[in-house]
Amino acid sequence: MSEWQPIETAPKDGRGFLVNCPNVEDGVSMMMWDAKLFMLVSLFDGKPWVSGLERPTHWMPLPEAPK
Repeated sequence: MSEWQPIETAPKDGRGFLVNCPNVEDGVSMMMWDAKLFMLVSLFDGKPWVSGLERPTHWMPLPEAPK
């Protein structure tokens, strides 16, 4: 498993990844960078990420699926 990395280094090529949001109750979500919107969007529903206290601080690649 990879280490958490600063959110500024997250991929912007459409790949999904995990984000850590320390000010959110569950703290981890799956996101991707949307080049058209120029912002993070949820992998669950495609909605843009809400800024403010919920802003992610770190990211890591999604784990590989089980075989």
